[in-house]
Amino acid sequence: MNIIKVGLLGCGRISQFHLNALKDQPDSFEIVAVADVLSERAQTMAAQYHAKAYASLEDMLQSETLDLVVLCTPSGLHPAQAKICAEAGIACLSENHLAVFIKKR
Repeated sequence: MNIIKVGLLGCGRISQFHLNALKDQPDSFEIVAVADVLSERAQTMAAQYHAKAYASLEDMLQSETLDLVVLCTPSGLHPAQAKICAEAGIACLSENHLAVFIKKR
C-alpha cells in the first residue's frame, strides 16, 4: 500500500485537528509540508509535525511531490486554491463548500 504524501495549507486553529488525524495513521499518510502566509505559524507547525514549511500553496506545490493538499484556510479561498491543486494534478480536501451563491429572484 502506498503512503499518501500530504501538504496542508493554512496553519490556523483547525489545522491541528487535521494534522493530528493524519499523524495517527502513519501507515496511510505522511505529512510532508505545511504552508501559511504567516511564516511563523508555518514554521511552528512544520517543526511540530516534522514537515517542511512554505509561505504559499504555489511554493509548496513547486517544491514537493504531493498526493493530497488539505485546505484549512478561510472557506472563501477554497475555490481558487482547489483550482490551483487541480491544475497541478493534485487532489485536495476541503471540509467546507467550494462555492456558495444565492440566486436572487
